Amino acid sequence: MSACCLDQRFNLANEGWENTQHPNFDLYEDTFRWLLLSRDSGGGSELRDLEKSVASLYETLEEKIKATSFINGLTRQTEWLATIANHTSAMGALARVLREEGRKSFSLRFNIVSIFFSMSFFPKFHQVLLEQKVGKTTLNILILEVQCMENRIQLLKLEETAAIPARLNTGDSTRSFTFQTAKQEKLLFMSISLLLNIAEDLTVEKKMEKFNLVDYLCKVLVRKSFALLIITVTFLKKLSIFKQNLDSMKENGIIYRLSVLIPCQHESLLLAVLRLLWNLSFDSGLRTDMVFGLLYHLSMDAEGRQAFMETDIVPMMVQIMTVEPRQRTTGELVALAVNLTAFPENCEIICRSQGLERLILRAIQFNDPLLFKVIKNVSRIETAKHLIIRFLPALVEVVRRPDSCIFLQMEVMTIFNNVASVSNIFGQVLEDTVLLQYFSAQLKNSFIEDDLFLQIIVYVGSICSERVAVKIAESGLLLWTVGQFLLYESTRKEVVACDKDSNKAVASLAEILVNTVVEFDAPWCAKIKWLKFASYTTKPIADSEDKSTLSSME
Repeated sequence: MSACCLDQRFNLANEGWENTQHPNFDLYEDTFRWLLLSRDSGGGSELRDLEKSVASLYETLEEKIKATSFINGLTRQTEWLATIANHTSAMGALARVLREEGRKSFSLRFNIVSIFFSMSFFPKFHQVLLEQKVGKTTLNILILEVQCMENRIQLLKLEETAAIPARLNTGDSTRSFTFQTAKQEKLLFMSISLLLNIAEDLTVEKKMEKFNLVDYLCKVLVRKSFALLIITVTFLKKLSIFKQNLDSMKENGIIYRLSVLIPCQHESLLLAVLRLLWNLSFDSGLRTDMVFGLLYHLSMDAEGRQAFMETDIVPMMVQIMTVEPRQRTTGELVALAVNLTAFPENCEIICRSQGLERLILRAIQFNDPLLFKVIKNVSRIETAKHLIIRFLPALVEVVRRPDSCIFLQMEVMTIFNNVASVSNIFGQVLEDTVLLQYFSAQLKNSFIEDDLFLQIIVYVGSICSERVAVKIAESGLLLWTVGQFLLYESTRKEVVACDKDSNKAVASLAEILVNTVVEFDAPWCAKIKWLKFASYTTKPIADSEDKSTLSSME
């Protein structure tokens, strides 16, 4: 990029970008406008002020921030760039302050990176930047900002789930987070642009790869700024021509991250993403990931799923999910498997050649809820139920793991319910494991998910037999569950209604429960008397109305 071109872009930020037509305005058009409008003007800049600012770089942190802000303003005038670059003391002091104290202040590192960012567009300044080890320091700044970004996202999630007191989750905190995010995106943009510019030298690019640059660039793809996304995708495209970088991109799920950006209303970003995907498509593994992503979209409709019956996709899918490294098992692949296992014919194919057994072992090894969802779908067919039985003790341990999420527990409990009808082995499972203790702990947890609660109740009812009933009674689970029905108004009404159930056993049990409520809850005594009276009189009244209706019709 020429000096006049950069100078024009600096000046056009104030003159009105929209009315400008320049032949060399490429993908940086929007990003320069977005960035430069936020930069402070130097105003009244003189050489002696530069010397004074350089001297201030050895003072307090506040003085350093003011000095770097002033020097940053000077870089908006291209005639000052050479002066600053040739000022050995200034360059050395700026690089040292960024390296040693950049972590202490966001404003400090923002100002210094902005200075080096402006210089990086001129190849003649690259050697100066490399001598001061600006590339390595900027990489460290990039890593720091990505880590800060992840921490802020985690904090925001905690606030949303009320893990942090409500008084902290205010509109002010949200506005502060938005402001910090916008400032950080500008710093990330400048850092990545600087690295991209000096990476024109392949030896410099090779050095960057040792710092896992691809990993951090992939993490930036979750941001919303078009400018930041464009420069990040552009850098990844440059790095994608080397195999070792492709391997890193596979590990970071690059195809899934890019698929989120398509479709996109921003033409420059869309073009950059498509160019990167084109480069990635020459790798067989990444090309397969793209294909599975497309297949998943096709499998979302019933007609599309039916079309897969005529292909050999299911064995190939099982092979990748169970044999290939876990990095290859993308979310789209497993989601495709979930959709296809809605058909019993595909489930039968998975059960052949120990496909189901390998899936179960893989799911247990990695505690993967999506793989368990596939197994849940397969467990509906009779063939699979008999194959799953020998894994029941291992599955019990899965639901009891401290790191098992609620979704995984629900999937495993559904598998238990699907298999419960085909074998009496559950009596032995209850004796050999602590499954009932797990049920008791979950049902007594006031924060239990309704779906998991329902799956446990259904499961206990499914396996109940003369042998198992003893175990259930000894665990206290039965008495505790019945007692829960007496705690809430809605369930008490249901119990009273069952007092006149046509099934005498149900009516008898309901009568016992009603008497228990009356004995221990005096305020409910009058309500129950009224409900009983209503239940006794409702039927005679209804019969009387029916007779009157018949008489009038006659």
